[in-house]
Amino acid sequence: MQLTKAALKAICREHNLYMTPSLNDVLYCNSGGFTTLTGLEAYCNVKSVFFENNALTDLSTMPSLPFLKCLYLQNNAIKSLEGLDTKAPSLHSLNVSRNQLASLDRLNLAELSTLLCAENRLNDIESIAVLGKMTQLQTLDLQENELADFDVVLDLLATLPELRCLYLAGNPLVRAAPNYRKRLILALPNLCYLDDSPVFDKERRCAEAWATAGREIEAQQAEQRLSTASARLADPSSVLAEVDESRGTTAGDETI
Repeated sequence: MQLTKAALKAICREHNLYMTPSLNDVLYCNSGGFTTLTGLEAYCNVKSVFFENNALTDLSTMPSLPFLKCLYLQNNAIKSLEGLDTKAPSLHSLNVSRNQLASLDRLNLAELSTLLCAENRLNDIESIAVLGKMTQLQTLDLQENELADFDVVLDLLATLPELRCLYLAGNPLVRAAPNYRKRLILALPNLCYLDDSPVFDKERRCAEAWATAGREIEAQQAEQRLSTASARLADPSSVLAEVDESRGTTAGDETI
């Protein structure tokens, strides 16, 4: 179903909006079965567009909306976001959850502070690498995707200094990564909410203590291994004794 001028006028009447398109700063086009974004050209001053629960597959029909700040596209069938950064360069908040996105490539939105992209098909670092350009991001939702490599994702997220809320639950990396919460908290100094629970000061202090203690223990173990190796080199007889003991054990096993 096309988003015609008549359909837009009906929407304006239903929601008590202005009948003069350029006077509206919000549009509610959700749940209409729309397959295109044509017809929005006249709504040149709109700041928020609700277009969830429709049948969009791409944004090729979207006109330039220079003042658009918030765009809600969840629950469509979108496979590509190509062109969005040039058509809506001032976006602050974007919801594209529950679509069919395999990549966020070319989504170069420097002013974006909220990106909700849960339940898509993002599966490797290349599919989300563009996030590194979104240095103003404060809220990022990547739940229920297919991201598996925790270390490379962690390195990417660490480049987002303003990140405060992060949602990664439902990705394979959550189950595979040891000390998942601690490592994310350490990498993101402003993080205050991770997945299903807030990050309190106490948890952050514990993570910092764990990091310090972990490094100390690792250094102690390395020093102990070096000391043991040096002692063995200084006393060749101990090495020979270990070899003889090993041979004796093997012979005993064969006799049995």
